[in-house]
Amino acid sequence: MNEAGHEQRAIDIERSIHDLGDPAVKPYNCAMLIGRTRTAVLAGDTRTGYKLKQTNTDKPTRIKTYRASHRQAQHRSSSSIQSITPIPRLDEETEKYLRHVLTLLITRREDLLAAVLYGSVARQTVRALDDPDPSDVDVLLIFEPEQREQRVSNAQHTAISWAKIEVIDRYPQARELQLMSTVPDFAGWDSSFVENVAHDGILLWARGPLPEVLHPVEERWHSTTTAG
Repeated sequence: MNEAGHEQRAIDIERSIHDLGDPAVKPYNCAMLIGRTRTAVLAGDTRTGYKLKQTNTDKPTRIKTYRASHRQAQHRSSSSIQSITPIPRLDEETEKYLRHVLTLLITRREDLLAAVLYGSVARQTVRALDDPDPSDVDVLLIFEPEQREQRVSNAQHTAISWAKIEVIDRYPQARELQLMSTVPDFAGWDSSFVENVAHDGILLWARGPLPEVLHPVEERWHSTTTAG
């Protein structure tokens, strides 16, 4: 990434923090596809991303609430990962950048439950850094909802932004890091997005079992660790 792009990335993150202080701005993820959305692209990857199903309704596209399934998942064997899973086929500087940000969030936010890699890096369709439009690194963060909150709180969003701001200058050549966030029930999310994360996702870190809808991600992690 050139100097101008690096500076713009920092500005964009700072703006996101400014927006969090404005009650008129809802800092929810762009992947929460609702309303008149016709077609969206997973992970913002316009050439290799999986397109989400079209929505032709004027009402929000919703999937069932997974909170009950998440409770049921507690009966399965634990998926707790004590260290961040190595990320295959990712350049060294970007992996260090991602690990640094995740480490800060893990140590600062006890309500962070899991981190799942998805998108082109997880699918092994990543575009090179010297490509005119290099692939981003897309990670889904799952938080325990704060008291009286039904979605990721402003404080949780702010923690994500600050973790990136604190270390971004150390990794000037790293890929763009896109951190999406949700609570375990995935209320309000487009079902196709969640299904694609379940299909392609790689578990990077978790305090315990994943929500039932992401059970395939957990199973792949168990298979990999068992095989290793």
